[in-house]
Amino acid sequence: MAAAVDLVVFGASGDLTRRKILPSLGRVVSREGQPVRVIGAGRTHQSTADFRAMVKETSQSERLSASAEWVQLDYSDPATFTRLKEQLTGSQTVIFYLATPPETFGDILAGLTLSGLATRADATRRIVVEKPLGHNLPSAHRINAQLAEAFDEEQIFRIDHYLAKDTVQNVLALRFSNSLFEPVWNRTLIETILITVAEDRQARRVLRPDRRGARHHPEPRPAAPRIDHDGAADDVRCRLRSASETSCTPRNAAARSGNGRARTVRGLPG
Repeated sequence: MAAAVDLVVFGASGDLTRRKILPSLGRVVSREGQPVRVIGAGRTHQSTADFRAMVKETSQSERLSASAEWVQLDYSDPATFTRLKEQLTGSQTVIFYLATPPETFGDILAGLTLSGLATRADATRRIVVEKPLGHNLPSAHRINAQLAEAFDEEQIFRIDHYLAKDTVQNVLALRFSNSLFEPVWNRTLIETILITVAEDRQARRVLRPDRRGARHHPEPRPAAPRIDHDGAADDVRCRLRSASETSCTPRNAAARSGNGRARTVRGLPG
């Protein structure tokens, strides 16, 4: 049997942990029998019993939830990392998973280093960071420099679960560079576009802190005008039909399709 692993998830009460990390861990434990103890670490005030209930619900694994632990700490206060260090006493293999916004990476790395939890050249201590790393190139360089101070490159794993993003973006290249599609993918011959997002949960709008600590709702994005094959923008009116569907039709006859009918476009609202 594989050696036991302690997985410390920073930001374990967040959406990424609920929807991606814990369901995947539940399948790994069920399929391979890998002994894993999940230790949630974050600023949320909750009990270990509350966290175990969340782990059970999202991972569908009794085994994973039975050993789960919750540690409340303040990322910006290295002294609070001593609680986490106590939980990891005697652990053979530890993986730190930063499921948090990139603005918190520096504080977490500092806390791991000052508490003695981060050890360079130690194969039993590894770290996983979620992309994006920072918000621009200089901030990405700073984060990578901080990672290099605390861990060797062999201990660092950078993960991006949006691997299909480039494929979706390449639809534009397919449309305009392919001689088969270019003449026919336009408003005259296409009446309806249906975009299906295969999610089993409705998207939630959450309060997110800005860099000064203030919490606010994300600003609604303005609806982008549709562009036809001649480069002219349609003036459209959009109406929210449901939590996952928006209906858009031209405001005036000049913006209507060539067959005289208003076009309807459905997709996720902004």
